[in-house]
Amino acid sequence: MKKALIYFKNLFPCKILERINRFVVKVIINDKEELAYLTNTGRLKDIIFKDAEGLCLKKEGKLKFVLISTKVNDKEYTLIDTKYQMVCFEEAVKNNYLSWLKNVKLVKRNIKVNNSLIDYLFKNGDEIYIEVKSAVLFDGYFSMYPDCPSIRGRRHIEELMKLRREGKRAMVVFIAGHPYAKAFKPYYKGDRVLSEKIKEAYYNNVEIHAIRIHLENDGYVYLTEDNLPIFI
Repeated sequence: MKKALIYFKNLFPCKILERINRFVVKVIINDKEELAYLTNTGRLKDIIFKDAEGLCLKKEGKLKFVLISTKVNDKEYTLIDTKYQMVCFEEAVKNNYLSWLKNVKLVKRNIKVNNSLIDYLFKNGDEIYIEVKSAVLFDGYFSMYPDCPSIRGRRHIEELMKLRREGKRAMVVFIAGHPYAKAFKPYYKGDRVLSEKIKEAYYNNVEIHAIRIHLENDGYVYLTEDNLPIFI
């Protein structure tokens, strides 16, 4: 499958110089050094490194640009921006592109569940609680998550298991942003506790899904797989 999800009109090619902190990357755009915002707070060591090429969007605010993708080849880019990953997920749902989530209605974003905020509440008769996670770490075959420790991520999985025990439908969706990803698995070296919780959730009937999307040089983000194999 190959379904267009969203389109970026004005993209600026850049070269990465260094990552300043979790949220800021120094880049060169049009032969000028700029600071670009980064929405993905993972370590991203296989993606954000000196002389890597990427694409930025202009933005309002103190930083003029946001880094949204990194180059894989002359045509394809890994979509690393978590905001636009979420937008793409919503587009895929809205257009019924996901074989395991058809004809649902979005009830609410950022729904409070005990002490956590879960990304989505959908409904199609039953309530469906969905947490979306960015899985841009790539080892040549697997898309993986998490690439660093995440207390918040552990809490999300725990809340989804509680919801499932209460008889509600609960789901985690991993978004593989690399065009070559063939399957998904938890990355135990990133956070063993969280990875074990994902495994526990899987065996306690929390639904685990992974989709593959990527950005191309025509400005479109494409969904190319709606149901990557899951290896727990």
